[in-house]
Amino acid sequence: MFCRQFYLNEIGRTINWEIGYYQHLRLITQERDFYRKSIQYTINEPFGQTVIPESRKNVIFETLTNWRHVNIDHNMRFLVETFSKLECEILNDWLRSERETDLTQWTNDLLSIVPVKLYKAMLIPPSDKKTKS
Repeated sequence: MFCRQFYLNEIGRTINWEIGYYQHLRLITQERDFYRKSIQYTINEPFGQTVIPESRKNVIFETLTNWRHVNIDHNMRFLVETFSKLECEILNDWLRSERETDLTQWTNDLLSIVPVKLYKAMLIPPSDKKTKS
């Protein structure tokens, strides 16, 4: 959760999806061994029952409401709740695995599962973009 605050949680706030995913993956893979150890006890948890998807869901709702001023209707709530579980499960699987990291491919793969409605709702208009180092 600590690493998520720098890039992943900034999607829709100060950076767009592509930068957020790429930079989050870059950061987390630099500390991949630590990450594996920190999540080793969640491997047998039921899908979506760990604290990480719940935290991710709350961050997305906060971003939509406070940063993008999007109305959270029934469908958007469903998309966010479902997507936050899927995103976290995929990231955990990748980072637990022995697969070689391909930041560009992993970023593109993650982008391909973001629901279009959610993706568009969290886009930052060019006039809102800020530089994030």
